[in-house]
Amino acid sequence: MSINPLRHLLSTCFVVCALVCSAAAATNATEATAASRTLPPMLLLTNASRAAIAAWCATQPASNINAALQALTPPQRRQLVSCALDITVTPAETQRVTEAALLVTDSPDLGFYLELYATTQIRMHDAPSGAYAAGDHISLSSGMLGQKDITVLRNTITHELFHIFNHQQHAAGGISALNEGTAIWIFKCAYSDLPRAEYDLGLAEPTFGTINFYRDLGIKGYPKHIDMGIPTKDITAKGREVYETILMARDPSRLPVFDAQAMQTIYTNYFAGLKRDQAFDQWLREFRCAHVRMLRERDAVPPQKQGAPPA
Repeated sequence: MSINPLRHLLSTCFVVCALVCSAAAATNATEATAASRTLPPMLLLTNASRAAIAAWCATQPASNINAALQALTPPQRRQLVSCALDITVTPAETQRVTEAALLVTDSPDLGFYLELYATTQIRMHDAPSGAYAAGDHISLSSGMLGQKDITVLRNTITHELFHIFNHQQHAAGGISALNEGTAIWIFKCAYSDLPRAEYDLGLAEPTFGTINFYRDLGIKGYPKHIDMGIPTKDITAKGREVYETILMARDPSRLPVFDAQAMQTIYTNYFAGLKRDQAFDQWLREFRCAHVRMLRERDAVPPQKQGAPPA
């Protein structure tokens, strides 16, 4: 069988052109992705506005914001964070809060807090300890700001701002186990200088421990029985991203956060009987035993049946 030279040449050219176009498209897609992870030049100015920072962050997934901040030099990151922050405390305290805020965004996983800095005011109230989140602000106690260990302030800022994140992204909200649990777990899984023993208990301990804390110890003016706080279908793409790629991906307890029935069954079967009104060390020991039993028994059950009530 003879081969038509012209047809063979045209066929070869078509294949080569297709390969070149495919490579070009891949290159353009890579460049577009890289560009989306690069901060607009106007945000690197010394007078960059909080509104502009917030507007850019709102268009980006958390992973892009994380990558953009990690690509900056430390001086650039300090300048950007300083522009984003709105701190209503004394100059000396402002410096300390800024240093703690920089420790947060130094984490490769928490660059997305830049958006929280640009949309949330940080205030101070006169109290020996504590902090809270409310609406569009968080408030740190004067005692908290006076502590020598800046990692305590770092952890507190991380915690309180995650309550704001949960609210903004329509994730776990209100007075609920997961609103508190995720706001504790986010700093326990992001920072390597915290106790490994508590990390090993994952999202389960701060989530189910919160339910038992309200039930057994209580907080004046708050209900004794609180909701689990399962995120609904209204959670934003960014909220789901952070939950799935950070909170759940690193969780040794492997909680099925979006499955209300499974979460309630796990709590009822393993943790509801534990007493929170005892020394914290004893609580952790008892929780650890229940946690080990939970993982062992769940590993023995097919994934599709996990969370189902025992027969």
